[in-house]
Amino acid sequence: MTKSTPMGSADRPVNPLAFALAAARRFVARTIDRHPAHGGGLKRAAAHKGTGFIEILQNCNVYNDLAWNVVYDKTSKLAYELRLEHGRPLLYGPPDAKKA
Repeated sequence: MTKSTPMGSADRPVNPLAFALAAARRFVARTIDRHPAHGGGLKRAAAHKGTGFIEILQNCNVYNDLAWNVVYDKTSKLAYELRLEHGRPLLYGPPDAKKA
């Protein structure tokens, strides 16, 4: 429910990344506004030949204050992020977590 839809939305929410992938986009990324190291992704998307898509999770103190707090907080963000680096294995969870 929001100010523009006080009774809630009749439509199911759209997953922007799934939408971009279904549209056969070849450069698809997600980041948060407080991660300065990901700023290079914008340059890479601009340099990419074709259409690129970057979803930037951003806090709004009016409509969804602290909605992304779980990925902002230094102690909890490692449990929720999936780190992708070209040519390296996918890493999920804290770097020091024991893998079974």
